[in-house]
Amino acid sequence: MTTARFAIVLLTFACFASTAFGQGADVIVGALPSMENYEMSGDIDSFAVATTSCNIGDETLTWFAATNEHPVIAQNVYRLKDGRFEQIGMSWLKHGFFAVQGTLCEDDPANPLCDPNPTGAALGVGCSDPYGAALNGEQGGLGPRWEVNPTTGEFPFPFDAPPFAGTIARRIQIHVDDIDPDLNEFAEYYVEGQYIHPDDAAAGNDLNNCSYAQMAFTGIDDYLGVVTGFTQRMVPAIEAWQVADPEVNLENLDVPSDGRFVIGTLVSENSDGTWHYEYAVFNMNSERAGGSFSVPLPIDCTVTNIEFHGVPYHSGEPFDNLPWNFEVTAGAITWSVDGTFPVGEPRENDTANALRWGTLYNFRFDCDAAPIEDDITLGLYKPDDVEDDSFTVPSQRPEGTTLDVTFANAGCTWTGSVVHLDWFNEDTEYTGIEIFRDGELLATLEGDATSYSVEDAEEGPQVYTIVASIDDTPIAGTRCTVVVPAAPEAGFRMIARNASGEVNLAGVGSVTATVALDEDDAHAGYPNTVTGLSVALGHDALVLESTGATLLPALTDLNDGEGPDYFASQSWEDGTTVGLLLDFELVDTLLFEEEIDLFEVSYDTVAETLITLPHGVSTTLEWVDARGTPPVETYIQGSDSVFTPNRQHAVIDFTVDASALPEFRRGDANGNGTISAILDALFLLEWGFAGGDIPPCDDAADANDNGVVSAILDALFLLEWGFNAGEAIPDPGPDSCGPDPTADALDCATTPTC
Repeated sequence: MTTARFAIVLLTFACFASTAFGQGADVIVGALPSMENYEMSGDIDSFAVATTSCNIGDETLTWFAATNEHPVIAQNVYRLKDGRFEQIGMSWLKHGFFAVQGTLCEDDPANPLCDPNPTGAALGVGCSDPYGAALNGEQGGLGPRWEVNPTTGEFPFPFDAPPFAGTIARRIQIHVDDIDPDLNEFAEYYVEGQYIHPDDAAAGNDLNNCSYAQMAFTGIDDYLGVVTGFTQRMVPAIEAWQVADPEVNLENLDVPSDGRFVIGTLVSENSDGTWHYEYAVFNMNSERAGGSFSVPLPIDCTVTNIEFHGVPYHSGEPFDNLPWNFEVTAGAITWSVDGTFPVGEPRENDTANALRWGTLYNFRFDCDAAPIEDDITLGLYKPDDVEDDSFTVPSQRPEGTTLDVTFANAGCTWTGSVVHLDWFNEDTEYTGIEIFRDGELLATLEGDATSYSVEDAEEGPQVYTIVASIDDTPIAGTRCTVVVPAAPEAGFRMIARNASGEVNLAGVGSVTATVALDEDDAHAGYPNTVTGLSVALGHDALVLESTGATLLPALTDLNDGEGPDYFASQSWEDGTTVGLLLDFELVDTLLFEEEIDLFEVSYDTVAETLITLPHGVSTTLEWVDARGTPPVETYIQGSDSVFTPNRQHAVIDFTVDASALPEFRRGDANGNGTISAILDALFLLEWGFAGGDIPPCDDAADANDNGVVSAILDALFLLEWGFNAGEAIPDPGPDSCGPDPTADALDCATTPTC
């Protein structure tokens, strides 16, 4: 080590929180004294920060350069602007290689005096080790974050070192717009260092490994980073948010057998009477990482300006940097990572943008409800067979009644003349369903409703909330948003007609929808000659499966009954595409002075979805910009022009075909037409354990109506009912026959005696 490094140690000032030193090795960041600046590349500038570590424990900290028994050092930069605390830069990890035995942290009387290690292969008790900014920015000595387990401190060595080029690779990278003084007036900046070490983690001393200092950016074209404040030891940079604004609430979440998250909340009133909800979540050292973030919402809250902010990984880290998706229901607003953890696969196959260690993500929205104290929920990305996968933390959310969400997949569709709402209704006990638009009650429906149409919708964005009640008490809900467009300009109109179908007990059904075309007589050139069509029609892949398109007489009658000269239809997972040319010689063409039916598109249902829905479901067919590979677009080919048509979506309603449901008497396991607690229970036990006859009707044998026939549980249920005043046998039974009112996968192999 050079004398210059010793000089840095002697001249560094630091602020610290006095604490008794830990048992075992305990590494902290004692100082962040200076920064190094590098040339920009495009719109990205790069930096490095000096870090001086201290071992404030009572055992030496191993520091072997050629093994994985040394520390790795993360560098982060944050911006505080307009009440928002965001991470704007991160580096790869500096791998430690030699420990100088300095005395920096003797300035805290709670820390031990330095007992130097003579070899440099360990940091002695009470000793410090300085790494200059140039050393922490040395690209060849920087390894990726993804290889390091922050909870245990373990990582492979040698570390992964793919080729790199340019001045910004592996260093702290920051977009210039985030530090340009002209774009960031009154912004404050903070730099953070964090050490990870297996000895420190094993001793349970890994919650004090972050320290931060205030900094600034100067310059005009080439920005310089300058440390301007004292080092705040053993606390992460998110603490600066609360220091700057005492209204900020910070809560630690310590995940059992894992690591720590710090969750920050700040709610402020906007000038228009709404409130801004700002959340920041910092993953200090959780290997399981963050996978979702959820804030409870009241049913009458109008949510706008929903945003997510994350700092981008770079230089070959394998993560995709995709922003988190969000969903607004009547119960909560929830952000979630785009992707799932690949269980059983190597770490390098894990590419989703989860909230990993040493990283801070932001979640924000505006709402027209004032804040109250309540818990928010952080979901973890990596599952665990023993520990919980989500945790609640005290925070704030909009005031009002929140609901459990048992509806699903609420959809709002503008069909050309009305807004159509549809939702999955999985409960048969609701006594009413209310429809709200932007917080105002529109209608009250029967409890088993699954759709509603609004004919007076005005232009612009609208939020619809569907709330289910039992005896006037709100129980569950969901919501969706639709943007009603301005009245279309005169032109062609591509129409998908509404249709309906039926599904049987197993969720199997089919439906056909008609596609038509007409032209507005105010359209320039009316009537325009049409020579061909290109069509892309989308559908919900959870509900429908396309089986293709069939031409109707307006097209099959062309060319003396030969049909169009070219016709092609393809089915995709989430759409159907059609291409046709009426006549290669352009002799047979069509005019659309009136609405003409062109072809039908057919679909089968996705039984796995619809089998769970006792009241059926509504879904939509929506015109899309493109579908397929290569992408097929929707347009009208004229004789000398191409027209983009106005588009009217379709609504498809499915109902359960009650006539297809067999009637049975629940509990009549042996199918003899009567229920005997003893005989039917014995029948089930004989079937299950002695090779007896198979129940003729699974629905009847499912005595407790849990959707599964169990020789033991259903037999015990019947015996408890018959001899111990147990629960009543669910419908239909025991005194009458009827269809199964509960959606499940059971059926009757033969017609039962009833």
